[in-house]
Amino acid sequence: MSIILALAIQISFLFGVPAQSIPAVLVSHEKSPYYSIYDPKKDIIVVFGEDNLKSGILAHELAHSIINKTMGSVPSKTQEILAGYAEYEMNKAFGNVVLSMEEINRR
Repeated sequence: MSIILALAIQISFLFGVPAQSIPAVLVSHEKSPYYSIYDPKKDIIVVFGEDNLKSGILAHELAHSIINKTMGSVPSKTQEILAGYAEYEMNKAFGNVVLSMEEINRR
């Protein structure tokens, strides 16, 4: 099972919602004030400037994807609280390890 799928299943279970499609994770070398973002229009997670990502940040962005697909329009502050909770729980359970893009996108 891939890392991204395992995290998505754990986060879906955490929120009590069914697992949905898994977004692609892409690297962008554009300048950004963010380390990563989830783009709901394209259903992708964009990582800025790095070819790796900490598992907690991946969990945070996956949570945004799951919230968007299962709960619809949720205020941004509420989304950040829920995504932060998912990041915290995944860090607590698995540690905050650095994952390569190859590891993340292995399906």
